[in-house]
Amino acid sequence: MDRNGSAGHPKVLFLILAVFSVSWAAILIKLCSAPPLVIAFYRMFIASVILFPFVFLKHFSALKQLLSEAPKLAILSGIFLGLHFAFWVTSLFYTSVSISVVIVATQPVFVALFSLIFLKEKATW
Repeated sequence: MDRNGSAGHPKVLFLILAVFSVSWAAILIKLCSAPPLVIAFYRMFIASVILFPFVFLKHFSALKQLLSEAPKLAILSGIFLGLHFAFWVTSLFYTSVSISVVIVATQPVFVALFSLIFLKEKATW
């Protein structure tokens, strides 16, 4: 039991399942014969369809607040997420899975660098 009085095992199992599933993405994408942008679209579309009921039922008020307070930020975030997946899936057709994943895994380095340049924030451990 965790401090909320519920068993934590299902959460751990879902986390393991999620990491396992995401870890296969690059390999499965590499095996696809569809164009990269089609793969990226369907990956996001299917995930959206699966997650929509959960977000709508549990976090509708937070989503509504975000869209009312910062609609431009929400749209811009969606555009950059779409660009991320478009470029990443396309990269799998031009290089190996290992190189592509290493480049994507450097994301925290770029966040720290751009935070320093644009926001004047220093990264902490």
